[in-house]
Amino acid sequence: MKLIFESWRRYLTEASIEPEEGKRIEALLKEVFPTDDWSVMKKLGKGMGGQVYLIQNENTIERRALKVIEPRSRFYDTESPNYAWVAKNRESLPEEVKKYLPKVFSVDRTKSGTDLIQMEVLTNAPEDVLADLIVPSSTKYEPTKRQIDVLLSDIDTVRDLVSDAVREATNVLDRAGLAARRKQMIAEKIAKKIMKEWQAFYDDSIEAVFPGQKKPKFFDPSPNWVDPLGKLKSIVEIELFDIEKIFMSIVSIGLGDLEKKFKDGELEKMSKRLANHAIAEALSVIDYIVQKAPIPLGVAKKVSSVDTHTPEKAALFPEAQGLLNAINTLKKKYGFMAQDIHSGNVMARPKSGDLVIVDLGLFKQKKKDPKPLGPAKV
Repeated sequence: MKLIFESWRRYLTEASIEPEEGKRIEALLKEVFPTDDWSVMKKLGKGMGGQVYLIQNENTIERRALKVIEPRSRFYDTESPNYAWVAKNRESLPEEVKKYLPKVFSVDRTKSGTDLIQMEVLTNAPEDVLADLIVPSSTKYEPTKRQIDVLLSDIDTVRDLVSDAVREATNVLDRAGLAARRKQMIAEKIAKKIMKEWQAFYDDSIEAVFPGQKKPKFFDPSPNWVDPLGKLKSIVEIELFDIEKIFMSIVSIGLGDLEKKFKDGELEKMSKRLANHAIAEALSVIDYIVQKAPIPLGVAKKVSSVDTHTPEKAALFPEAQGLLNAINTLKKKYGFMAQDIHSGNVMARPKSGDLVIVDLGLFKQKKKDPKPLGPAKV
């Protein structure tokens, strides 16, 4: 998906502004706010909706972000009404919804038809958090290192993952005519050994970061884990070599006739092939689930449903999940519907760190305000 408002991510970067451009914006502000003394400090960015400036009230020294939308803008008929809706309704929304919307101070239309939107000044959201918000636009999707690390930091998730992988791996024992119940017991035994090794690795990793302390609820392991996915695969591979021994023991105990059908050494070669096949199957399952599971935010127009993507896994990404819940509430209860949310139009509130949707141009309202947008403040 193209980030159609990519410039908003550089919201606070220095940008030159021509003197005449600054004077024009200040004149528009004076037209709408004749008693205030607003000056343009710098240009913050440019999106498809309009130009964004940092402005300052010279009397109060308060700073705000000003979005200027010209009549020729692609979103002229929708963007300003959407910001006006937020200005009017934001304070009455539940806190878990309100915090994800920008504080809009005013939405005004000048005599020439230019719209001026004043809102709070925000800052760039952390890159690792933004990565959680990226939604795949096609079936090909590569999770970030942080997404994989967070996924594997949850013991229950790893336990489910190992169980699925080992169950698939032990299907090779069908070649030995093993009863289903016996095969299940072997799978559970191997999975238990893998989880014991993983738990030790996990505990050592946490202890290295928090000596003698309890792991925080939302611990981000990314900076502290070198390669947890590689470690998990290594443990699985080592433990699944037992498949070879298991196969040989089954043959020697219960299937003596099978030995007679093979030349010297053929049975051992078969057992090795089965072990390698079992390992390959298990690693394939791990890769599949890891690739598909950590998709925490699904608000794009096209997101394929994946059976491995569960609410429990999405809940491992609280920043993204909170935003998704807010978007769903806005749609169901208030008829204010997001059409395109991605890392390019999400920023952060400087003090609280809350994620904020800064571009509302593609939102849709079920019920439009019948009053036309005039020059008076909202």
